[in-house]
Amino acid sequence: MTFTRPSEAGRAKFGPKMAELEGSLVLFEPTKFIEQDTRWTNGAADTVETDLVVLEGPAVLEGRPKEHGAFYQAAIVRVLRENVGGMVLGRVTRGQAKGGKSAAFLLQDPSTEDEQVADAWLSEQEEAPF
Repeated sequence: MTFTRPSEAGRAKFGPKMAELEGSLVLFEPTKFIEQDTRWTNGAADTVETDLVVLEGPAVLEGRPKEHGAFYQAAIVRVLRENVGGMVLGRVTRGQAKGGKSAAFLLQDPSTEDEQVADAWLSEQEEAPF
């Protein structure tokens, strides 16, 4: 039997945090958009649930396992919600901090090399990638 450790419970429920993904090349497959989701401690927010794999960068896990995550960051949600049922490839970055608020997380367009990394990973998958 497999057990989730308490220290990993948040990751099991919500997946990786956006801050953990900063600087990483991530392939997202958005699965669901939830308007004004109430599960967040800071109040209701539009949310996208997504399957994902970190292909390169500080958050890459050994073996590049597929994970499931839920994200509420507005700029990320805008991109992913328009692509539910598809795939989005990008590097997680931060914009400029404004008005005393933290800099927003953004998805940077992938480079040609990033697209080659994603294509190679997808071709390695014997079954459907997600």
